[in-house]
Amino acid sequence: MTTRHGALRPARRHEPGLPATCTTSGVGRLTASINALQGPQARRSTLSQALGEATADVNHQVGGTSGPPGAAARGFGGGCVALALGGRFDRQAVDDLDLLLRGLRPLATRHLVVDLNGLGAHHPRLGRVLGRVRIRCLIDGVALDLAHLPPDLAEEFDLPT
Repeated sequence: MTTRHGALRPARRHEPGLPATCTTSGVGRLTASINALQGPQARRSTLSQALGEATADVNHQVGGTSGPPGAAARGFGGGCVALALGGRFDRQAVDDLDLLLRGLRPLATRHLVVDLNGLGAHHPRLGRVLGRVRIRCLIDGVALDLAHLPPDLAEEFDLPT
């Protein structure tokens, strides 16, 4: 779906066979399965379970760090989202990721974890996109964890690898 000015907007649809709280968000070539858990399930789910599921989903989508870009998100409590990235992120995929992260903003109201363990080669603009996410989280009072940062991004953010 495009806006009047031609910019891409995340397309959201309910997938048949999934609970109503599960949607798939597709932005350009980047598709992320988003499982926003609510109710008792959310309280039982832990960060490690959510990251494990998201990472397995990404690995299935992209087949390794040299595959196409992929992302998977899982909720692990009210307002907490874990996002795993995998594959190669060229300029278009980074722009799509930026839109996807904006779409996750209403879901991640307390905690956002971005795991870059499956990330392959990436466009330098990825640092800027993640920097904006850091700023948005700071403004919104959301805890942000950037896990498994590649050395070039860790250096850009002045964080240990």
